Amino acid sequence: MKQYYIFVDDEQLGPLSLDEISSKKISKETKVWFEGLDDWKNAGEIEELSKFLISTPPPINSFTSQISPPKLVQKENFQVNSDVHENQKILGLNKNVFYWVLGVLVLIIGIVYFNNLQENNKAILLEQNRQTETYNQQQKEIEEQKPVTHYISEILKKYVTLSEVEESETYNHISGNIKHLRTDFTAKIEDNRLEELIEELHPTPAVCGIPKEFCKEKIIEIEQYNREFYAGYIKIETEEEIYYFVNLRCAKIYKNQVIAFAGGGITALSSPEKEWRETELKSQAILHHLQ
Repeated sequence: MKQYYIFVDDEQLGPLSLDEISSKKISKETKVWFEGLDDWKNAGEIEELSKFLISTPPPINSFTSQISPPKLVQKENFQVNSDVHENQKILGLNKNVFYWVLGVLVLIIGIVYFNNLQENNKAILLEQNRQTETYNQQQKEIEEQKPVTHYISEILKKYVTLSEVEESETYNHISGNIKHLRTDFTAKIEDNRLEELIEELHPTPAVCGIPKEFCKEKIIEIEQYNREFYAGYIKIETEEEIYYFVNLRCAKIYKNQVIAFAGGGITALSSPEKEWRETELKSQAILHHLQ
């Protein structure tokens, strides 16, 4: 790759690539050297640098000085030399026009700065809102999961001593396309009391709410449809183990249609739009396996 050296403002810069030269302010008179040249050349003589050149105005012809200062006649916004020499004229902005132009420039710079400041503030506010929404969602999930953990712990105390119950730390659990908070309990229950424990646990606050009886009444009153198998539980028994699963995401399959069941937990921190979106995602997890 060709490396260039340039001479700008009495300072030699380099080695530089073409991309690096593009960021430098060079004119056609800027001195340039690279390997293969016998001596420094003007940038205007090097073809590949032509697209980076900054146009510079030609030099102003020097004025012929006068022994006595010329008389000036002010006309509108310019000053014109009224000296007898026809070829000599001096032009300059009237100070009022100068201040007007300066004021316009300051106004333009102020508007640009203000617009940039507004954009930066907008970006900061959007990021703060996103962080707030994320925090609120996390708090909502904690608020939603904590009563369930407490409820299960209190029920287990009726069947075993607290020292016989092992409770894990709460952690994230991925179920299909949804992330949940999860806490595991381990305890030894007498076989003849297992069904009794399950009946007392069901329905947990996760599908019913707290207080249980009040929420059950309100669910029946407000939902106004039969949940059927949704939010119930399924028992699977093998020769060695017994499993109980809360029947959350499920479906009824007919000859030409499918009815999917899914739901979301509502708390004071819930966002209706997010709850609806989460319920749609849960439904998609069911429909995905039916396609």
